[in-house]
This record gives sequence, structure tokens and C-alpha cells, in this order.
Amino acid sequence: MADYIKCKHDNGFFVFDTIEKYPEDVAADILDEFVKQDLEAIIYKTSGDHLFQVTGRIRENYVKLILNEAHTDPVLNKMNKIKEALEYSIQDLVLNNMD
Repeated sequence: MADYIKCKHDNGFFVFDTIEKYPEDVAADILDEFVKQDLEAIIYKTSGDHLFQVTGRIRENYVKLILNEAHTDPVLNKMNKIKEALEYSIQDLVLNNMD
């Protein structure tokens, strides 16, 4: 699967950004997918560009970064689950809009 999302954990938030830029209608659909994942999200474009990107964030709700019984980081697990869900949704949107 191609990478559609980059993510990071920054200042108590999970931050997700689209890697590519998209036409406004596709970006609006991607925004809907971000919202479905309970992210605060916006569509934006840079001056002189006609394509849009989407960025979103969700507050990290773990008090401490404690490894669970499987010795995995629950913060990274949460971030990866959201990223995976967004990757699949965006892939479907992009492939369905390649007319």
C-alpha cells in the first residue's frame, strides 16, 4: 500500500497530515475521513497552488507512556491504528477518483 499519511506525536497531540495534495472535492472527502476518526481537521492550500492538503490532530489521552503487557507503547498503537484506518480510506478515495 502506498503511504498517504504522515503522523507524529507532538506536544500531547497525534498529528496527521496528507503527504500528497488533492483536488478540493477529494480533499473534502478526506476531511470527512479525518473527522470519522475523531480528529480536529482542516483543509488547506498554499498560495498559488490549486491543490489541497488535509491536516488533523487528536489529543493524546494517556497520562503516562507505559508499556502494556505485550510490551508495546499504547500511544504508538493508537497512532498507528488511526493512521492505518486513514490510509485505507484515502486509498479508496484516491483510486475511486482516478477517472
